Amino acid sequence: MGRTEEVFSSHRSLIEELRQADATFEEICHDYDHLSHLVSAIPTDARYMSILSSVAALEEEIRGYLEKHKRSEQDPK
Repeated sequence: MGRTEEVFSSHRSLIEELRQADATFEEICHDYDHLSHLVSAIPTDARYMSILSSVAALEEEIRGYLEKHKRSEQDPK
């Protein structure tokens, strides 16, 4: 696991754009980056499973943002 832009590399430019434009998305990515680092650094920590679960949930939130933004670009109103 790694930085948001590395994990979702096919959406790198969109992620960078959304991180600058949307404070909530920036916070989600920041949390993801931080927790992803913890997962790789402390696999023996008692909180490991909780952190891993949080990382998975944040990945789903990021995917949701990317899909929503992709759809809105493809189908402008």
